[in-house]
Amino acid sequence: MTGWIVYDADNVERNRFFIDRWMAAAKEAGIALSLVLTQQIAWGILNGQRFLKLSGQPVHPDFVVMRGAHRVRC
Repeated sequence: MTGWIVYDADNVERNRFFIDRWMAAAKEAGIALSLVLTQQIAWGILNGQRFLKLSGQPVHPDFVVMRGAHRVRC
C-alpha cells in the first residue's frame, strides 16, 4: 500500500514532528508513505477523465492525507 502526506512547502519544517510521526507509524504498518508538496501535484478532469499527477507524471496512490492549504493549479 502506498500513500502520501501532502503539505505546502512553507509548512514542512514547522510540522516536521507531525510528519515524522506519520512516517514512522506508516513504516511500522508496512505502508510506503511519501511526503509530497502541494506544488508538485496537479489534478482535475481531462477529456472527461479524472487525473492526478506528481511532477507531471500520472500516479495512483492508495490514499492521501491532505494537510496543505496551498491552492493547486491544474
